[in-house]
Amino acid sequence: KYPETFEETFYGLDFGFNHPTALIEINIKDDEIYLRELIYQSKLTNSDLIDLMKELNIPKYADIYADAAEPQRIQEICQAGFNAKPANKSVKDGIDFVKRFRIYSNPQNVNVNKEVLSYSYKRDKNGNTIDEPIKILDDALDASRYAIFTHLKDRFIDRKEKREIGLLDEVNLRALAEAFMEMKYEYIQNNNLENYIAGIAKRLNLKMTEAKQLEEFVRENYNYWGK
Repeated sequence: KYPETFEETFYGLDFGFNHPTALIEINIKDDEIYLRELIYQSKLTNSDLIDLMKELNIPKYADIYADAAEPQRIQEICQAGFNAKPANKSVKDGIDFVKRFRIYSNPQNVNVNKEVLSYSYKRDKNGNTIDEPIKILDDALDASRYAIFTHLKDRFIDRKEKREIGLLDEVNLRALAEAFMEMKYEYIQNNNLENYIAGIAKRLNLKMTEAKQLEEFVRENYNYWGK
């Protein structure tokens, strides 16, 4: 069962005509990924695609990571008011990165699930599997990879570097405490405490578990108004 709310939502778009155009919604909750298949249809012109995106009420501010090989189509989608941008299409790096996450796909994602079941890799002349996927029936998975890799890779790398220096030991917790209190005060002032931990986690580039650890540290060590 998918969560009722998510911390972050963005989109992946793989263009097609004879093969399907795929638009996949990517949702994040506690560093886990939930996919939602929105469009999976052949013979779509760009005008058709834009009309469908409007019918689906895709937020105009949302990041949409699209096939970088089609700059003209990306430009047309931007001109229609959407926040489309070219994706990093690296296949091997993208696949390796996506494998690091727990990813969920519900039964309604008919084509996503079909592609997952049929996904396979090439073999060399000796019959050994090589690290190169067979490029067939992969439109929805390509769209998902574009979005996940492009949107999250820099954040993940930054987080890894911070882990290596022990970000959440006591010294670093104290270094982040003031920023946490200031951010929570902003949420209180704006009367917007719903999902404030997720918002602070994003702004400080932390996992949810780290943000919660930081809040607990502040509660225990500081006499502040956010208790």
